[in-house]
Amino acid sequence: MTDARLYLVRHGRTGGNGNRYVGWADEPLDEVGREQARAVADRLADEAIDAVYASPLSRAVDTARPLAERHGAPLRVRAELKEIDYGGYQGVLKADRKLRLRKHHLYDAMPGGESLHDVHRRIERLHRELEPELRAGRSIAAVGHFWSLRMLVGVLAGTPFEELFARSVEFSPENGSVWRMEVVDAGERLRVGDVSAV
Repeated sequence: MTDARLYLVRHGRTGGNGNRYVGWADEPLDEVGREQARAVADRLADEAIDAVYASPLSRAVDTARPLAERHGAPLRVRAELKEIDYGGYQGVLKADRKLRLRKHHLYDAMPGGESLHDVHRRIERLHRELEPELRAGRSIAAVGHFWSLRMLVGVLAGTPFEELFARSVEFSPENGSVWRMEVVDAGERLRVGDVSAV
């Protein structure tokens, strides 16, 4: 059995985080977000990282780049790691409209956008690429967004989609946060440990 690690990194802060549904808008890191990106690279400087995967949105790529450069690791941009597509709600102030994704958009897509299940299916596709790397004992960083990282944790753990939202303790990554998952090749499927903050 070969051990590997998956580092889950939420992109640094942007001007819209916290007050708007940013979604697929390609909003850049703000000054705090750029500092968070540098801090992520510093925090993981002593860890072995073989590859860095990132959402194509600039806030994720610009968070991932310093980490990849620090480790001399390839930066692999994958659309599957994008945030949920809020469609017609993108850019709407959260104070003006409270979206209850788990209640209203678990399977039903937002107008012109996605459902949570759509994001889950995207991450399942990415998992098929990551699994052989993890089985080979390679340690990977995935730089994504709130919902894409939430789904990645669930898919790796083998948690059925419907159960992802029934857990008493939820993985809730903040901007610039880093989390670690131990991964063991246990034969038929990977076995993963708890997600812990770095």
